[in-house]
Amino acid sequence: MPGSSGSPHHEASPGAWLALGLLNEAFVRLVAREDLGSFWREVCGSARWIVQARRMCAVLTTGGAPEVTAMSDRGAWVEAAPPPRVASGSWLDAALEAKRASWMRAPSGDERSAGDLGAWLLEADPELVLQAPLLAAQRTLGTLLFAVKGASDADRGAMLACGASFGLYVGAAYSSLQARIELAAATERLQRQNDELERADIELRLQLDIVRAQHADLLRLSTPIIQVGQGVLALPVIGAVDRDRAQRMTDEILDAVSRGGARWLILDLTGAQIPDADSAARLLRIVRAVELLGSGCLVSGVPSSLARSLLELGADLGAVPTFRSLRQALEHARRAAGPADRPRP
Repeated sequence: MPGSSGSPHHEASPGAWLALGLLNEAFVRLVAREDLGSFWREVCGSARWIVQARRMCAVLTTGGAPEVTAMSDRGAWVEAAPPPRVASGSWLDAALEAKRASWMRAPSGDERSAGDLGAWLLEADPELVLQAPLLAAQRTLGTLLFAVKGASDADRGAMLACGASFGLYVGAAYSSLQARIELAAATERLQRQNDELERADIELRLQLDIVRAQHADLLRLSTPIIQVGQGVLALPVIGAVDRDRAQRMTDEILDAVSRGGARWLILDLTGAQIPDADSAARLLRIVRAVELLGSGCLVSGVPSSLARSLLELGADLGAVPTFRSLRQALEHARRAAGPADRPRP
């Protein structure tokens, strides 16, 4: 009966529709696999219905050298440990290089001992071997080999068509599964790296908190304001006076003077490091801040570096009593306090 194009229209035979249904079902089952072990077991189970072969094996070349990855005997998975050897230069090389499915004469004669895999296939006493390449994106991944016996010419034609389609389905599903596995592995590696980075970030933050706490402790220790007499406070300055430390010293001194109502603050610079004019200017600001509260400031142990820095600034401590030692400054503060302010015996 002519079709719409004017050419004879042939209806597919029931057998063809059955084979197509089996292939589609096999493909659906293959793409649902989540690991290579279950994937190749599914290949072996499905191949029994696609190609009526005695034995089947799958050989991959994705890793370089040919490697047997699955074997089945009448549809049943065959555990092979170690896997059969694939002999180089044997009849199997032609199957691995073929781009289309084809029938191959079973190896005979000396070729029977060419490899363990050939010997295993020949144990089924096949008449022919059907090879179906595993293709994905125009790339040959390997081949499927079916040992067939007792098939008519018509059956062989159907087997060849089904085997070719099955090989394409297996290649596509395997390539997709391999990509998913590699993606999952890469995702897991990235997750581990991200977890390690997060742990490292947490550790760094903890170390930073420790450093900050230690720095705060050092700042507190660097401003030891001591009450050395009635209404007299002393601050020994040891080390360098940077901007942060100067600010903390100013805050601590003003708070202590205001809270205790101190009349005198002795700023002892015996152990101080005043290398530049900026450091000297910071100390002068502390002195002026104390005077603004109505208290007096005494400076003891003025280092020569501070004297030079004051000359560079064009400033002096002429209005501020200076002493060689903390003891002399303390005696001056006690004398200046007068009898009424001195503690009673």
